[in-house]
Amino acid sequence: MDIAQQASQTYISNEQEITRIKRIIDRHEDKIEKIRNENWWGDVILRPILNTVEEHFNKVGWRFDQLTPMGLRCAVSVFGTLKTDDGEQTIMLRFTPSGDGFVELDIKPEYSTHGFGSKTAVVDGIDVVFNHIKTQIKEKC
Repeated sequence: MDIAQQASQTYISNEQEITRIKRIIDRHEDKIEKIRNENWWGDVILRPILNTVEEHFNKVGWRFDQLTPMGLRCAVSVFGTLKTDDGEQTIMLRFTPSGDGFVELDIKPEYSTHGFGSKTAVVDGIDVVFNHIKTQIKEKC
């Protein structure tokens, strides 16, 4: 084999390797883009909490199909409806991210345009959420 053929084969194998590496990079960039577009606050962090709430309070009609962070606090509001003898009772949960990596639950929301100033509790266990729901329900589920 002469030098021209060796150089040609080396060039072809290098081009194949470059193409292979570009495909790997493209796959990883797609994964990164998917992670960036995922609703981490609503779907990844809150949904497991709300699934547990839904199982425990199954008489409440929960509406949390879309968990969209809103406002400066990135608050996610979740509503449920409980049918009682007096009609329907609405239950509200409003979650906000905490600077410590925790989830906070508004236990006494101030109804203002900005939402700041609410009394919150750190959700360090599911009991915090359960107790807040129980305080809103007139009859236990």
